[in-house]
Amino acid sequence: MAVLNQVSLNSTNWMSYLPDRTRLFDVVLPGSHDSGSYGYTQRPLEWAPGSWLPATTSNLNLTTYVQTNEERADFRTQLDKGLRFWDLRLTKVSDAKGSNLVVFHGPAYVNTTLNQALKAAQDFLRANPKETLVISFKKENPYQQSATSEINADDIQAYLDQYSINSSLPAADQGLWIAGPDGFTKVVSSRGSKGLADLNEPGSGYQLETRNPRTQPGVKLNYENLTLGDVRGKIILHMRDFNGYSSWNNAKFAALDGGTYTSGLYFQDNYSGPSYAQKKADVSAAAKGKYAGADATNLAKKFSWNFTSATLALADTKIFDFSKIPTTLASPADYGLTINSGSTKRGLKTSNNSILGTDFTSSLKGMLSAGGDLQTWNLAEKRAGRSGLRGTIAGDYYLAPQAWYNDFWNGFQYSRNGLIPNLNSSAYAASDHLSQAIWRQNALYGTSFAGAVADTLTGLPVFKEGSQGAFHFIPYLGNADSKGVQYELNLVAAGVAGLSPSQMAGIKVAPLTVPVRFDVAVGSQANQKPVVKTFDASNDSLRGSVPQADARVTFTVPASAHTDGYHFFRLTLVDPLSSARIGAPSYFAVTDTL
Repeated sequence: MAVLNQVSLNSTNWMSYLPDRTRLFDVVLPGSHDSGSYGYTQRPLEWAPGSWLPATTSNLNLTTYVQTNEERADFRTQLDKGLRFWDLRLTKVSDAKGSNLVVFHGPAYVNTTLNQALKAAQDFLRANPKETLVISFKKENPYQQSATSEINADDIQAYLDQYSINSSLPAADQGLWIAGPDGFTKVVSSRGSKGLADLNEPGSGYQLETRNPRTQPGVKLNYENLTLGDVRGKIILHMRDFNGYSSWNNAKFAALDGGTYTSGLYFQDNYSGPSYAQKKADVSAAAKGKYAGADATNLAKKFSWNFTSATLALADTKIFDFSKIPTTLASPADYGLTINSGSTKRGLKTSNNSILGTDFTSSLKGMLSAGGDLQTWNLAEKRAGRSGLRGTIAGDYYLAPQAWYNDFWNGFQYSRNGLIPNLNSSAYAASDHLSQAIWRQNALYGTSFAGAVADTLTGLPVFKEGSQGAFHFIPYLGNADSKGVQYELNLVAAGVAGLSPSQMAGIKVAPLTVPVRFDVAVGSQANQKPVVKTFDASNDSLRGSVPQADARVTFTVPASAHTDGYHFFRLTLVDPLSSARIGAPSYFAVTDTL
C-alpha cells in the first residue's frame, strides 16, 4: 500500500514515497562495496612501502588490509543512512549450518558474520516495512578452518530459514525473502490485497513466472517485473558466481543471478587501475543502462550493478607496490582511485608525504547534483516518461558526510586512534551524504497520502467523504531544473485501480456516472480560493501544478447527500511541457461507507 500520512522524507524511509507500481529495476539504489568490511579495525591502515599485506596473526585475521567501508558504518547504520544494496563476500569456516558463513574481503576476515548482517536487515525491515533491500552473496574464498566442503545450497538455505519472517507485514505476506519460485508465487497471490491485482493480468507487462527454473529447463524467473509493492519489507537475494556448481542444481531457491535462472543482471566493475576519465565514463554509462562492457541482450530487463570503487594504478604497476610511488606524482587525471574513491580532496597523504590524487567521490557527487551530468540526464529521461538512472551505485565511504573528509585527511591517518566519522553528529547536514545524493534521484516519483486510512478491503489509501486530505510530493527533483512538475488526477474504474473481482464483489463500487467532488487548494495559502472539481464519467480529469515551495496539494472531499460507495482515482505526475507521465501512477479511493 502507498505510504500514508508521511510528511518527513529521510534516509530511513525514502523508498516509502515511491509508488507501489514502480518497477524495482527502475529505482537507483545507493549501496556499499564489501559491505561488511567496516568491522576491520584491528590496526591502522599503514601507508608505507611493503606494508599493505601484513603477516597473518591467525588463520582468519590479517593485521592490516585495505579497509573499504568506514569504521562505525555497521550494517544497521548503512540501512538507516539510506543504503539499499549490500555486497557480502562469504567464506565457509565450519559445517555448522546457520552459523558457518563469515564475511571476508579478499583473504582477510573483516570481523563480521552473515548472521550479523541478516539480523540487522531483518530488524530494519520490521521497523521500516515500506523499504526493501537487495543483498548479494559471493563466495570469496575456498572453505577454511573446520569446514569440510565448499559453500553449498543447504548452507544458504539454513540462513534463509533462520531469517524468514517480517512480522510487521500482513500475515499472508510475511516471508522475508524474494529468492525463487516460492517467493514469486506468494507475490502473485498477495497482489490483490495490495491493490495490484491487475498486474497479474496478461498484457500488463508485470506478470511473474512462478515455475521452478531448476526443474523446468527454459524457464527463467522474471525479476524485472517485480514492483516495489511486491517487495516492500523484503530482501531480494542475488547469488554471484554460484550457479556453475553442480551441487546447486536441486536448490529450492533461484535467486537473481547472471542469467542462468533469471532475467539476469549486468556488472560495471572496472576496478583494476582505470583512469579517472575511464572510471567516470563507466559509472555514468552503467547508471544510464548503456554500459558497453555488458551483454546488451535485453539490457533494460537486467539489474545494473555499478561499482564506483577501483584501485589506483601507476602506469602498469598497481598502487599496492608502494616502492614504485615517486615523491611527486603527475596530474591526478593520470590515475584511478585510491582506497576505492574514499576522498573528496585532490591529495591523499601517505606516510612518506607522497600525494595521490583522489577526487572521484566529490566528482560523483557533482555529477549527481544540480547541473551535473547524471542528474541532468536523469531529469530529462524521467520527464520523457522513461526510467532515468537505475540499478545500484555501490562504493565505499558513502555514509560519512562529505565535509568530514577535510577533517579526516587533515588528521593524516585512518585508525581507531585517529579521526573517525561521527555519523550522528549534528555538525554535518544529512544532505551532505553521498548516499542521499543517490537515492534522491528517485524523488520525482514520490507521493504520500496525508489524511487517508489504510483500507484492508481494497489495499488502497482511502479518503472519507466529509474529510480533508493532501498529496505530499517530493520537491527535490521536481524543481531542480526550474521546470516544475504537474499532477493529474483521473477518476477510474475499480479494475483499473488494481482490485480483484473478489474485492469488487465485497464492496459497493460507485458507478462512474455518480459524481464526486474535490475542493482543491494548492499549497498552504490560507486565502487562496479553492478549485472546485466534480468528477464523473464525462468529466474525469484534473491537472494542476505541484508547488515548488512545499510540494503539497491539499483538498476537501465534501460529504454527499446519499450513499455512493467507493470511487477510485489515479494520481500521476506529468511533465508540464510534454505531458509525458513521470514514473508509475498511484491509486486511491474516496468513500462514504467507512
